[in-house]
Amino acid sequence: MRGPCGSTRRRATDAFPPPGTHAAPYRGDGPGAVRSQVPQLDRPPRPGSGTAARAGGCGRHPAVAAAAAGPVSRPPAAGRGEPSPLSPAGLGGCVSGTSGRRSPYRQERPTVSAPQRILLIKPSSLGDVVHALPVLAALRHRWPDAHISWLVTPACAGLLEGHPLLDQVILFQRRRLGRIWRSPAAGAELADLSRSLRHGRFDLVIDLQGLFRSGWLAWQSRARCRVGLSSARELAWVFYTHRVAADVNLHAVDRNLRLAAAVGCPTDSVEFPLHESPDARQYIDSRIPPGQPIAVLLPGANWLTKRWPASRFAELVDPLHRRHGLNCVTAGGPETAELAAEIPAHYNLSGQTTLPQLVALLRRADLVIANDSGPLHIAAALGRPLVAVFGPTSPQRSSPYRREDSVVRLDMPCSPCFSRRCSHRSCLRWLEAQAVLSVVQQQLARHGCGALAR
Repeated sequence: MRGPCGSTRRRATDAFPPPGTHAAPYRGDGPGAVRSQVPQLDRPPRPGSGTAARAGGCGRHPAVAAAAAGPVSRPPAAGRGEPSPLSPAGLGGCVSGTSGRRSPYRQERPTVSAPQRILLIKPSSLGDVVHALPVLAALRHRWPDAHISWLVTPACAGLLEGHPLLDQVILFQRRRLGRIWRSPAAGAELADLSRSLRHGRFDLVIDLQGLFRSGWLAWQSRARCRVGLSSARELAWVFYTHRVAADVNLHAVDRNLRLAAAVGCPTDSVEFPLHESPDARQYIDSRIPPGQPIAVLLPGANWLTKRWPASRFAELVDPLHRRHGLNCVTAGGPETAELAAEIPAHYNLSGQTTLPQLVALLRRADLVIANDSGPLHIAAALGRPLVAVFGPTSPQRSSPYRREDSVVRLDMPCSPCFSRRCSHRSCLRWLEAQAVLSVVQQQLARHGCGALAR
């Protein structure tokens, strides 16, 4: 029988290693790639997880892929009955390039001539919205006078509302609109959204989500240029006029930048424009006295399988205060309140901050320790010293961008499994606090926090 991690099911008694078999963690070849000698699970390795597939053994933290795929030949001409490549004339002069059916071949880069109205589609999640910010910066650099809109869910809108690089935030009520099959009101609201997208008269739409609903919304805009990845899921690619090839194993930021480069934006410099709210900063200063060194602990994550146990976070509080003089602050959404109650932090702001206020808190942080979650990527975008705790997900795809030295994880036969359900969660339960504290020391020293790194 196959288990939730894609391997043979384990007995309940095997969820933790027997006493005396868990060796002390040691550092692997790359900084931050913490590994531990753990007994082999009673399951075969995942397909493609051996040394032949990943250099250095199963689960080793790979560096973020930065190189683009090599050049390949153009696809053959469309045959009888196949869709023909779109011509510049057919796109009203907005884009030149190739399109047509989904193909493994790289397509010619389209060139966009001064679009007046641009729509970015990236509704969620929080970390993915952060990873899309470099595309916004690239578009604004390329076309400073264009009207740029962003379609986003209300949960993530706080990161974009009032942003100086954006002209409009379009709210997408994903949960409510998902009930269109049984709610006439939801159907009418979706029709209103589709109508407003058409009335937006967008010249260029870039779908950064790559799902059926986002591709359908791009098509509903009736924009002449609709660009997305050829690897988009759920047949979203059928709604695009142009498809851009990108390796699915590239980091999310690099995949997004492929789309920006495809429409002619410069991508040599990667920027994460996070605007600061004075009111939000004032609120944080009212809760935590300014000038006080703080370490922000973020025990939450959308998936239960991505959460390092709260008891492990609790083990960090005393060493961080005693060795580095840091006062610990727990933070996150309302769902983290129960986790924060288990952590004896000096300040507890879990469930007590809006998204702009959370950004202000992370901007003040001298250190951030977090699971693979949206706030982690906000801290990385702000350039804060951080430690990223990874378990079932792949640092190659979603580590803090160009900060792979901040990642701490165990080398497990079943990790990464990308599973939201797991009977044992060994990849995080076996990860000890001392492994995280070792990376803390390096991060503080690397970021010039000499007094804190002692």
